[in-house]
Amino acid sequence: MKFKHLLVMTTMANAAAWRLAPSAAVWAFLGLLTLAAGGVAYYFLRRSKAESRAAQQHAKNKAASCATEIEAFSLAAITVLEAKVAAASKGCSPDDSRALMALLAAFKTGVASVTQRFGRLSETSNPDDDGKSSEEYASMERSYDMLLSGLRDAGDTQASLENRLDKIKRMADRAKPALDKLGKDIEAAAAAIADAQVAGFKTGDLAAALAEAMTDQEAATAALGEGRSAAAKSVCDSGSTKAKKVCTDVKALAARKNAVERHATTVRASFAATASSVDASKRDFAAIQMGFVASSWEPVEDNVSQAMTAMLSAAQKCDAAAVAAKMEAQDWDSAEKLLGDAEKLLSEAVLKLASITALRRKLEAAKADAPAKREAALAAIDEAERFIAENAADIGDVLKDSLQRKVIFTRKRFLTRGAALLESGKKPDYLTIIEASEDASNVAGEVLRVARHSLEGITRLRVQATTAIETAAANIATATQYVQEHAGMVGDQCDESIRSAEKLLKSARRYGDSPADQLNLATQAANIAESALSNAQDAVRMRQR
Repeated sequence: MKFKHLLVMTTMANAAAWRLAPSAAVWAFLGLLTLAAGGVAYYFLRRSKAESRAAQQHAKNKAASCATEIEAFSLAAITVLEAKVAAASKGCSPDDSRALMALLAAFKTGVASVTQRFGRLSETSNPDDDGKSSEEYASMERSYDMLLSGLRDAGDTQASLENRLDKIKRMADRAKPALDKLGKDIEAAAAAIADAQVAGFKTGDLAAALAEAMTDQEAATAALGEGRSAAAKSVCDSGSTKAKKVCTDVKALAARKNAVERHATTVRASFAATASSVDASKRDFAAIQMGFVASSWEPVEDNVSQAMTAMLSAAQKCDAAAVAAKMEAQDWDSAEKLLGDAEKLLSEAVLKLASITALRRKLEAAKADAPAKREAALAAIDEAERFIAENAADIGDVLKDSLQRKVIFTRKRFLTRGAALLESGKKPDYLTIIEASEDASNVAGEVLRVARHSLEGITRLRVQATTAIETAAANIATATQYVQEHAGMVGDQCDESIRSAEKLLKSARRYGDSPADQLNLATQAANIAESALSNAQDAVRMRQR
């Protein structure tokens, strides 16, 4: 309406100008002003009409969309949906049926409400009516938008209904094959039980498990008849699992029986092998008794009787296992446990018998080795004594006495414990002889090692002492010659140092039986003579300056 106000204002301005200035120039100006106002008014008029037409087109589009959506929810389409719900309700559970009816009612209510509102809106706000303002057409568009929202809600409800119908159909489609499969599984389990019964196996527990599967079959059939497809499918799966387990357990019966029989065969073979070794162990023990001292065989004296007791218990276990494994009992678990206990008893018997044989071999080896071991021990003692005696002067009194006492004690103990046993006329204890001989050899060897080490040390000291004596003599001779050649230039102190070195050297030569003392005294003499020479040379250099 702006252009109308502008036109009115322009007219009023012209009138005022006429009254105030009726000249030709004024008339020309007023004409131009009127023309401009008319142009502006025409521009705004065209723009307003364009905006109105655009808004009207938007409103028409929304109304057309509403009409198309409503047409999709026609009475025929709703009738088809009602037929689907009615058919599904006959074969589904009451809960599913109520849910389907609730969704259908919500859908029909939503469609009816939108249809009625669309009819009223078409009468009161028809976008086909021309001459409305852009604001009016925009209001129409918003109203139709609200209708479209309601139609979308109805479409969502329809989708939920269709999804539920499809789910019920799929569950029903799966439940029927599952029921057929359960029937086949039950037939297979029943046939397996029948075969097991013919073979003589007890099938009471298996028959009870099969009865549970058959109960599931009845429950699934009833649930499917009531339309509870999901429940029917779940019960069918549970029943099939039970029937299949029956088949598996039937197969396990024969496998378990065979396993017990194999185990029994193994234990019987082990028993026979153990029994055959009893006589050999008895012979071994008799030989030990006849040829060796009682202390050697007393630890295994009862081994044969203990082994036979264990074998008797194992035989009883085997007999009990055989009873448990009979077809009248079929107590496979007890049979396996009894056979396992028998195996442990037989293992104990084998160890008892084997220890007798092992002891005989050990004693015979000791008997064969004892003389050589005895001679070796005596030879070791003799060698240690001889070495100490030959090198007594060099080893030293203290160490020599200690080593000699140790050798004497070792010889005495060995003759008491070991060597004398071979000469007593009684059954020798060869194991003790071997032990005593080895102990004596070890002690004598240690004594000899210590003596040799001591001798080696003393020998090294003698060499070092000899070298030190030679060095001291040379140093004294050099110092004496230098002092004599420079008698007037060297003081008496150098002479006194040389005489002191000569005394120490004489003492070192006197202690020939003590290389350590020789080394100490000769080292002191060499150092003093060397110092005397150095002092004399310093005195001569001082005089020559």
